[in-house]
Amino acid sequence: MGIRRIAMPAVFLLLTASTLAVGCNSVTPGAGEEAVLVRQPWFFGHGGVDDQPVSTGRVWVAPTTRAVIVNMQPQAFNRDFDDMNSRDGIPLDFHAQLRLQVTDSVAMVKGFGGTLKAVYDRNLDKPFESTVRQAVRRHAESDIAVTAVDEIDAEVEKIMREIIVTEKLPVRLLDGTVGKANPPNDIQAQRIATATQRQRQATEDLRKLAEDKRKAAEESRAAADKAYNQTMGIDTQQYVALQQLQMVREVCGKGNCTFLMGTGGSPLINLAAR
Repeated sequence: MGIRRIAMPAVFLLLTASTLAVGCNSVTPGAGEEAVLVRQPWFFGHGGVDDQPVSTGRVWVAPTTRAVIVNMQPQAFNRDFDDMNSRDGIPLDFHAQLRLQVTDSVAMVKGFGGTLKAVYDRNLDKPFESTVRQAVRRHAESDIAVTAVDEIDAEVEKIMREIIVTEKLPVRLLDGTVGKANPPNDIQAQRIATATQRQRQATEDLRKLAEDKRKAAEESRAAADKAYNQTMGIDTQQYVALQQLQMVREVCGKGNCTFLMGTGGSPLINLAAR
């Protein structure tokens, strides 16, 4: 009887251990993931979230232990903001983005259920909108469209990082961008019209400049011709005749050609170049 009483608990423990071994589950996080173990005792003892996450390899856990997979890679959260007034009261639209990354998977599971989106939705979405709106109000629309976007980005990043530290969130901000401002359609139409007028004016200025240069060149050539006539002691008609003869020489060269020259009632001259 004594041997039987001693053997029965041993058999029970052996069977229990065998059952547990057969019922164990494996946990294997993927690349860029961590697994946080949430233990639940069967009969007695303490359960809860394990303070040491599983980042690589495979571990075996009890059937009652649950593994929460946490994505540790950067994730982007996009927002479209409509009708944010600039300093001069012009409503602007923006496409903005925050890129975040989990820094503590265990804290994520304990406080936020393990998803970065839960942290963003609960703690960062509204402050993000408010921060962008306040930053936009500090700049005129014309500045935002040209140079102030980088200043707005820097201001938004600074404030959002301060919020993350103050709220002790298990994430870090990689970067925040507000993007290009989109003004109302009527303002865009005005800008297109203004740009068209400027281009037209620039074209007219270039045309006038070319005409002025051509006029100056013609006046310069006329002055040179007049000075030549005065030096040579010939009048305009004689100068024209000399120019015609020069043309004949340039055209004929060393060949043999005939030109008929004359105007009005003057006789025709037959020239043969040899």
